[in-house]
Amino acid sequence: MPWWTPDTHPNLIFCTPRQIRAQIEACRRVLLDAVGEHSNLFRPPHGGRLPNVLRLVRRLGMLPVMWSVTGYDWRGYSAAEVERRVTSGLRGGDVVLLHDGGHLDGRSDRAATVVATGGLIRRGLDRGYEFVTVPQMMAATSESELNQTC
Repeated sequence: MPWWTPDTHPNLIFCTPRQIRAQIEACRRVLLDAVGEHSNLFRPPHGGRLPNVLRLVRRLGMLPVMWSVTGYDWRGYSAAEVERRVTSGLRGGDVVLLHDGGHLDGRSDRAATVVATGGLIRRGLDRGYEFVTVPQMMAATSESELNQTC
């Protein structure tokens, strides 16, 4: 099996441009088959975002997006620990990074992240936070910046 199957999670800063392109294109095909047309957002595995990675991603028509808070759920923490780690970093306007399993084993138990996500949503709503998608957040930021310059 080639290293670049869509279910791998390589740190792209250690890959050649050809390998990066192959990884991204394989993932795009799988996503298209699974959900149809989708966003052009790209979260680099492991946060690896050297200029050569970002240039290629942008050339492929994608927009890199990073996170501001993580629960390190891929480490196998309990739901309570994931929730504690995320809430301790929340300030509003955050992008929260959670995973659907471990990056080393695609068969990882996702139960703790699912439970933590429910708790995080309840806690956020209790604090008055609104949950939006990244594109909605970007549009609101752009509108706010435009309004401040007018």
